[in-house]
Amino acid sequence: MFKWIRSFTDQRIFKIKFGNNLSKCYNLQTGLPQDAVGSCSFFNLYINDLVSALKTVKDVDCLLFADDLVIWTQAPKRNAKSLIENKINKALDILSDWCIKNNMTVNLEKTATQTFLQLTKHSSLT
Repeated sequence: MFKWIRSFTDQRIFKIKFGNNLSKCYNLQTGLPQDAVGSCSFFNLYINDLVSALKTVKDVDCLLFADDLVIWTQAPKRNAKSLIENKINKALDILSDWCIKNNMTVNLEKTATQTFLQLTKHSSLT
């Protein structure tokens, strides 16, 4: 099994096609072949420790789906903004350290934040 995994990930070469032009061959330093059956499983194994690292921050939860990550937390209304910012920033520091250690990057163009508030009084949404 080890030999098969090594042959799947080592000695990968690629060319770049732009219009009708084809570049010379380059060696792929990192990564997995796109659309290969085993690539998703290997990627999931590679990032398997990320969730447990992020959950070391008290009251922070996260989920992975393929290569998407969601991080969330909650706080009581009093000082909520400050508490949430502190927790999420701690988790983002861990994510940053994990990415550096594992030669990964976060695509900031695909990164978004969302805030949800629980209404305590009935309100009309007109």
